[in-house]
Amino acid sequence: MLALYELPGGYALFKAVEGGGFKLLAQKMFADSNEAVEACQSLQDSKLHSSLKKFLKKNVVDKSLQESLAVQDAKLAGLIKTKLDIQCVFDTQVEDLMRTIREQILELIEGVTAKSMHQMSLGLAHSLSRHKMKFSADKIDVMVIQAIGLLDDLDKELNTYVMRVKEWYGWHFPELTKVVSDNVTYARLVLLM
Repeated sequence: MLALYELPGGYALFKAVEGGGFKLLAQKMFADSNEAVEACQSLQDSKLHSSLKKFLKKNVVDKSLQESLAVQDAKLAGLIKTKLDIQCVFDTQVEDLMRTIREQILELIEGVTAKSMHQMSLGLAHSLSRHKMKFSADKIDVMVIQAIGLLDDLDKELNTYVMRVKEWYGWHFPELTKVVSDNVTYARLVLLM
């Protein structure tokens, strides 16, 4: 059985060997972060990115490998089956297989350290977030409109509370309303008395 594993920095193709181990058949690292973001976005949108298509065509189809390919996503498995005619497998056994690969990934792939893997993951996460959160003038307008509405609501509530304080305290000291016109000063004086 073959296994396709998506890394933050590229793709890797493994072959399951006797005894539960894996052998790296091929790997493709992305040229830059833009390619990584495009490939990741394609995977999230359940599309087959051109770099993945070329990778699988070169390493599976052209080499006439007849084994089934374990894939982490059912939709991706369907796309690979229809576009490249590669028999794909996705089930609970594949999830266990991918978990095992993930635990051993640093030993299986040459030239990748834990630090570089972390940097690739962090860089891809930041780039993907920036890609998804494109600047939109409409979003800023909505926030400004909501802030103005919130200020109006607060002003209305404050006026309601001040009117209640003047009404209630007016029973004890009715002349205070004529002496003090500022609402904040009036409320402070009521607290002191």
